[in-house]
Amino acid sequence: MVETTVGIPIPMSEPDFASPSSINRRVFRGGFSTSICQIFRDPMRRTDCCAIACCGVLSSDRNRYLLFGELPPPLWRRLLMYLIIPALFVASLNYFAVEVTIPANGDSTSSYGNNDQKDDGDTTIKVAPLPLRLAFYAYLVFLGIRGRIEKRKTRREIMMKLYRERESARGEQVDPNQMAHYVHQHRLDVYRAHRSCSCCYAQDLPVDDNRGFGDEVEGDFCTRLWDCLSKTFWGGCCGCWCQCCSACAIAQEEREIERLTGNVEPKMDYITFEPFTDYYPAIQYLNENQIRSFVQHAKAISKLSVKLLQNLVAFWPSSFFLLYLTLTRTLRSQTWLCCC
Repeated sequence: MVETTVGIPIPMSEPDFASPSSINRRVFRGGFSTSICQIFRDPMRRTDCCAIACCGVLSSDRNRYLLFGELPPPLWRRLLMYLIIPALFVASLNYFAVEVTIPANGDSTSSYGNNDQKDDGDTTIKVAPLPLRLAFYAYLVFLGIRGRIEKRKTRREIMMKLYRERESARGEQVDPNQMAHYVHQHRLDVYRAHRSCSCCYAQDLPVDDNRGFGDEVEGDFCTRLWDCLSKTFWGGCCGCWCQCCSACAIAQEEREIERLTGNVEPKMDYITFEPFTDYYPAIQYLNENQIRSFVQHAKAISKLSVKLLQNLVAFWPSSFFLLYLTLTRTLRSQTWLCCC
């Protein structure tokens, strides 16, 4: 599998900084055009759900790809980091655990001591070695910090792009020192927006509330339900928004990136980032001309479809093998019972 983590993002249309929509738009904390709690506000926007699904991994990958051209790590590396290594830690904690006797008076002694002096009220528990537990906790902390650093880097880059947009709309030159100072002033907001669990992100009321450009849309039942929840729970905590796994911040960043890059209507999938225009015209041509050639249909499918088919082909032999082992063991056990 290719190890490359840098790709070429899809060329998107640059925003028109001189247009009225760029100059006279609502501005929230950090320069964003939407509130951090504006998720599920627009019924036509379906990408907000991607900020919640899989803890926002798909949305974060696409945001970094549109901003930096970075492809996400391969699937095997993610499975290794987030599944296999933690599973090995848990198995090691269980394997190397030793039994510890907790007497009724509260003093703990190892079970490898004098077992003849146990009282009837004593209890025995398994305890993993302290160095192994510390290593497991340190690894989990490392994964959390690594994810927070990547997300905060994305948010700072978006804020710098928004700063350049405002300065260009005013006809002024962008001063790198002032831009760095501006981002530094909002460092706490960047930090609080991407915490695993936080209730200290202050409500971001519009800094410049211009309501004459049709940015308010009519909501549906989901919008009203979210408004009720946000005002009851997330908005009533001392005037702060409560964040969970930075889902609201990821959705806010995705909305802003779509506006900045002109990708309001999704033009690529969330896995391979292949543009729809690269494969859909060929599929449409085959359908319109009633071409039934299997080879041509196989050549016209997307990269994501190819990967799904490859995974399916790789899954079938392993599933049949597991089914064979299960049936063999079941038949042997039934034969043994009949012989008895």
